Formats: sequence, C-alpha cells, structure tokens
Amino acid sequence: MTDYKISVGELAQFWRRGDINFRFTGRSTAIEGIRGHQAIQRKRGDEYVSEKPVSIDLLRGGFSIRIQGRVDGFIPVSTPPLVEEIKTLRIDVSDLPSAIRETHLAQLKIYAHIISVNEKIPFLGVRLCYLNLDDERESWVEEQYSQGALASFFEVTLARYTDWLTSEKAWRAVRDESISKSAFPHGEYRSGQRDMAVAAYRSLAQGQQIVMQAPTGIGKTMATVFPAVKVLPESAFSKVFYLSAKTSGKSVAEKTIYELDRAGFRLRSVTLTAKEKICFSPGVPCDPEHCNYARGYFDRLGDCMKDALDGHSLFTRELVEQIARENVLCPFELSLDLSRSADLIVCDYNYVFDPAVYLRRFFEDSIGKYALLVDEAHNLVDRGRDMFSAELMKSSFLKLRRTMLKKFRWLQHDWRRLTERSSLCAGSPRMN
Repeated sequence: MTDYKISVGELAQFWRRGDINFRFTGRSTAIEGIRGHQAIQRKRGDEYVSEKPVSIDLLRGGFSIRIQGRVDGFIPVSTPPLVEEIKTLRIDVSDLPSAIRETHLAQLKIYAHIISVNEKIPFLGVRLCYLNLDDERESWVEEQYSQGALASFFEVTLARYTDWLTSEKAWRAVRDESISKSAFPHGEYRSGQRDMAVAAYRSLAQGQQIVMQAPTGIGKTMATVFPAVKVLPESAFSKVFYLSAKTSGKSVAEKTIYELDRAGFRLRSVTLTAKEKICFSPGVPCDPEHCNYARGYFDRLGDCMKDALDGHSLFTRELVEQIARENVLCPFELSLDLSRSADLIVCDYNYVFDPAVYLRRFFEDSIGKYALLVDEAHNLVDRGRDMFSAELMKSSFLKLRRTMLKKFRWLQHDWRRLTERSSLCAGSPRMN
C-alpha cells in the first residue's frame, strides 16, 4: 500500500528559492493555459505523445511513496528520446528570474528520470518550452542527461521530501496518540449533539457524504469538528477543511479547535484569510521591487517554518501576522505554506470550490484525500453560482469608452480626414 502520494509539480517545489513574484508566477487563466499547451502540442507532429501519464513507486527512509504526473510531451523516436515541459507566460522569457527557471527545470528533470527508469532509456533529451500567450512566440532550452545524472538529481530532491515526511510523521504520531487518549471536551453532550456527532463520525469513517440540519444552540461546530478529528488516525484523510462563508463561522471554528487543544488534543490548524485583508502592503504589486515581504521570501521560509511549527500549533490570523512581521514574510503566502503541515484548515468556500482561486497545492492533481466540513451549506448554492458565473458591468465599459475617446480623439480626427480624402480621390477623374 502506498502511504504517501505527491505530484511531480509539488515535488519540484522543494527547489524553490528567491522571491515571490506574481509578475512571473501568477497563472494565466486555466482555459488560456490549456489552449496554449494544445496549440504547441498540435505543432509537434504525429510522433509526439501529449499528456503522457507517468508514475513511480518506491521505498525511501521507511516511506512508501508514489510520485505521479502528466508529461506535456514525449517524443520516443527522437535521438535521444525527448521529454518536454510547456509553460505559458505573458512576459518576455528573458525577464524570467533564474530561480523560477530552475524550479521549472527541476520538474522537467523529475519527469525525465521517471521515464528513463520506467522505459529503461539510458540517455534523454529535455526541452523546457515557454509560450508567450500575447504574441504566441515560443522560446525553449534543450539539454541532455544520462540516466545516472537524472537519478542523482532525483535522489537529492527525494531526500528533501523525505526529510519533510520524517518531521510530518513524527508530528502525526504525537497527534494520533493525543487523539486516542482525549475525550469530548465538554464532559456532557447537549441535547441532540451526540446524535449529530455519531452521524458525522460514521459518515466520515465510511467516506460518505451527509447533510445535517439542527437547531441553533445545539453545538453544531463541535459536533462536526470533534468526530472529524477523532477519525483522522484511522482514516485515509490527511486533512480536515472547515469551510465557512462568514467570518463569524470561522471564529466559531477557531474557538472549537482551541477547546479541543485545551482538552488535550494535539492539533495543527491554520486559518486562511483573504489576501486583500491580510496583506501588509495593500495596493502594492507582489514582486520584490515593490514589497519587502516578497523579496527573498523562499530564502527565509525554511527556518521560519521550522521555528513556527516547533513553537506553535494553532495558527490564527493574528499569529500568522505576528510571525510574518518578525521574519519579514508575506503573511498570505506564509499561511498557505503552513497549511501543508496543518491537520485542520479553516477557510472560505472559494479555497476549495472556486475554479479561479482554489488551493491548487491540494486539489489540482486530486492526489490527497480530505474531509470537508461545510458550515451553513445552504449558502453554497448562491456562492457556487457566483463562482461559476462571469459578470460584465456596463459602467466599466462606459468608463473605458470615455477614457479612450479622450486619449484617441486625435486619431479619430485624422481617420475622418483620411476617409474623406479617400472618398474625394475615388470620385475624381483619373489622370493619364
């Protein structure tokens, strides 16, 4: 049985360094990226294998690990066989920081290693292709590696991952022991609360869905969070997400987790706050030229994470902000990085369901198994409509029209004169 699964893209993130820079790492829309990839893949010819699934199972450091993903392109008949990774962007590729290139190349080399092992290929070519979505220009870098060189790089990468797994396993042992020894924190259940908790536990233990309705004051949050925590050691769930549409709902969840902590449960929780609310530099671009909290973020992150996880467990907004200021780190990105090691994540609906902002590190490759506790689920219907709908404001178009008329009135004037003259020329007698 495979105990741990990770995507190739996530594994490559262990090579991150340097700055946060959304000028370069911010994604184009999913549809634009897919179309860009498909446009490149169609050009490559019949021998080109698009979206090739790859995986490898291995044992390292006492861990049973599966690494999996999809290679953008593979040409088995090339000499040597070629593995391609395609990245879409909206800048000149020469402006791309070297740290980001290195992470992209790391992902490509991991893919190449898996293919070299699975298909027994002693020598492989790799191509890192960048497509500018605005002008459709391609730029690429090609290199060649022996199976041994790829294996050496892969083992270094894997060692970083297993080091992280070792610390996670140690924490989970502490967590699971505390869960087995701890009881319901309030001594006695309220009327109807135990029935609700039992129903939630059975549903979670069996991996099923359940919708529950209960009167105000029954203690619904504790009746769902408590069984979700109790089921963690014996289930396939690696995390519990508590989703709420309101700040008040998140506050109740934080209070509930705190009560479990006081009752002896050793848990790590992180509350995710909207970027625009938690940002230390509102209105400033997320890049190192404008924000000190973005500059060198990944270079400082490792030590900060170790100290934070050793010294704390319940990461509320206030604590995240405190740690971020002390270490000069972006608080929003820090909360996301802390969430990797969290047992419970308290956040808004959109971090799971919204196709534009969902947490790709958890849901993009569908590798992990998570329990979702949806507070006031009746609100999800309208929120879901908003998430999957586009809105065009007439006022925005009118404002743009007024601005354009002011800026390009001279162009309108010249164009009118040109068309008038062309009409006169068309109607005048021709000279021989």
